[in-house]
Amino acid sequence: MDDLVAPADASIIMEMVNALTLFTRQTVVRWMPDLAREQGLTAERYMMLFELSLSRDISLKELSRIYGVSSAAVSVMVHSLVEQGLVNRSQDRKDRRRVVLSLTEKGQETLGRLEERLTAQFQVYLEEIPADARREFSLLSRQLVGSVRRIMDQTNGNDG
Repeated sequence: MDDLVAPADASIIMEMVNALTLFTRQTVVRWMPDLAREQGLTAERYMMLFELSLSRDISLKELSRIYGVSSAAVSVMVHSLVEQGLVNRSQDRKDRRRVVLSLTEKGQETLGRLEERLTAQFQVYLEEIPADARREFSLLSRQLVGSVRRIMDQTNGNDG
């Protein structure tokens, strides 16, 4: 019986996820414009790189659906990212009529630098938590992230 997740546990985890989502949104809005500008990007283009890092081989149409804007608007952003050498356009291996987008090596490196800068700014907040609690929270967070990634892979039809 101990293996069953209690509703109260699921509720507090959901509350944490919601709080972290809101925190992420607020800090990205506050910090990202300056950090992105350092890399020659707008905050919107950073978010596009971030989305492309999460979604392998996504089409322009799918990307515009995620953002809730027209394909034409997304196409302008993608075009500039392609020109900067951050995004690749290629034919889908399964459907040659479909064009898919992915990060180039330079795009991955740029995104990595931005993530490092965001992490460094986030570390300041973590210093408020005692070291032993931070270590335990980090371990539990890794387990939760692993579970979430497996769920997302299943939801997206990936086997791995």
